[in-house]
Amino acid sequence: MKILAGAALLIVASGAMAQDVTFDQYEAVIEAGATHAERCKREVRLDDIGERCDSFFEYMRINSEITDGFLESAQREGDSVFKDVSTARRVQHRHYREQLATDSAYIVEMMQ
Repeated sequence: MKILAGAALLIVASGAMAQDVTFDQYEAVIEAGATHAERCKREVRLDDIGERCDSFFEYMRINSEITDGFLESAQREGDSVFKDVSTARRVQHRHYREQLATDSAYIVEMMQ
């Protein structure tokens, strides 16, 4: 019975992963990720790595399917994944994405 339940859960999970990720979902993950990274970066600067960095790494791990899914959609579909997204919103999103990338690189470098 446990095997059947596990198989059913796997089928449901794989079906959910196959769905396309929207820009709204991706944008929310990146913005929240940037906030988590900024908090973790403060801990790193104070040489007091703890809960905030744990939270950042856990958040990014949990949401990696969303980021990966959107990037895969963007590779497949090109700019059409941004349909109905204003230029101002794209610019704001780019800012958060760059902030996340910069802070993540700093965190990783300083933790080595």
